[in-house]
Amino acid sequence: MDDSERDEILWRLDERTERMDARVERIDNRVTQQDEVIDDLDQRVTRNTTILAGFTFGLSSLIATALGKLHALFNLK
Repeated sequence: MDDSERDEILWRLDERTERMDARVERIDNRVTQQDEVIDDLDQRVTRNTTILAGFTFGLSSLIATALGKLHALFNLK
């Protein structure tokens, strides 16, 4: 193997390494974007769960109050 063949092989390896590095960087960027989306969705789920818990508490309080008033209304003997 002469110097020109070795240089050609090294050049091809260098080109391939650069392509692989670029691909790894693109994949890393996608992973970062996916992590950001997952974090955003997690925050939304937490917020919506809190809102749902508040509505549930309010609705149960309203129903308990209404049932208490109905009970008092029908027990006025």
